[in-house]
Amino acid sequence: MKSILKHLSFSNIWIGLAASLLCLSNLLSLRWLPNMEMTQLSIFGSKYLLLFVFFATTAAYTFIRLIGLREKHPNASSEMIDYVRANKTLLSIWAILCALITGYCFYKLFMVQMIIILFAGLLSALYAIPIYKHKNEWHSLRQIPYLKTILVALVWSLMTVSCVLVYADMYPVIVRPQHVLLFFINFIFIWALTIPFDIRDMEYDKEIEVKTISHLLGVEKTKWFSIGLLIVYLILSFMFYIYIPCDIKYQTFFRSFNLAVFTASLAGGLAAIFLIKSITTQSKESVFTIELDGIIIAQSVFMIAIYSVYYFFK
Repeated sequence: MKSILKHLSFSNIWIGLAASLLCLSNLLSLRWLPNMEMTQLSIFGSKYLLLFVFFATTAAYTFIRLIGLREKHPNASSEMIDYVRANKTLLSIWAILCALITGYCFYKLFMVQMIIILFAGLLSALYAIPIYKHKNEWHSLRQIPYLKTILVALVWSLMTVSCVLVYADMYPVIVRPQHVLLFFINFIFIWALTIPFDIRDMEYDKEIEVKTISHLLGVEKTKWFSIGLLIVYLILSFMFYIYIPCDIKYQTFFRSFNLAVFTASLAGGLAAIFLIKSITTQSKESVFTIELDGIIIAQSVFMIAIYSVYYFFK
């Protein structure tokens, strides 16, 4: 089982699955909002978006790791680096295949979704590709001090929230506070889970002179910063799943499954907090690439299962 998870993680299928499941759970979460009917947010109607998110995420992370391999010292070694180095050809073919499927799904999407995706894709490309010169060396966006994890969270939120909201049949539509709130819920959640990767990469980032939050705050304070974000995430989740629906749909709220869904987000947030508290610079690669990303998967599956039961009996 451990070997299977390793291959899923290092081939980036695991992180692609996390992104697509998060996208699906957000889609189901939006159905109770005004002007967000089930016919407009059906799983079948969003199949190309869900496939796009999976393959685009998988391709992007694979290309980034392959490009990153060129930046690392030839003697650099870790479980992930050794895997990428040993399977470079296979991963390149896998990345190209995912990119081709991504392209097919892209042209099946709606124009507004395409615009958002092109912007997110541009950020992803500039995240890895050098675009500006500093001290006679070319740098990418991820080398701008403290920006790396923010960019990752922003791209994820655009893909898993904004693209769901701009379903063609519901436009023109007024952007409601709940839409903005869900965007920030996802942004903060992904940001909180991404920051610990700065702890893992402290030595490498120092070597290539990239300033991150972990360099600014140190390991322990970085962990507490991430935990603080998760607490904010839980508060905002309570507002989205409990307070707002109870306020605007008081008569139907207690017949909904929103309390159960909030329990799923609460479980995910608490699991992330306990995991992050145990992280050190010596933590195994699997803690980051399997367990942290696995929290997104487990929480999303939990939410999807709850909503599936609710909408089946509704």
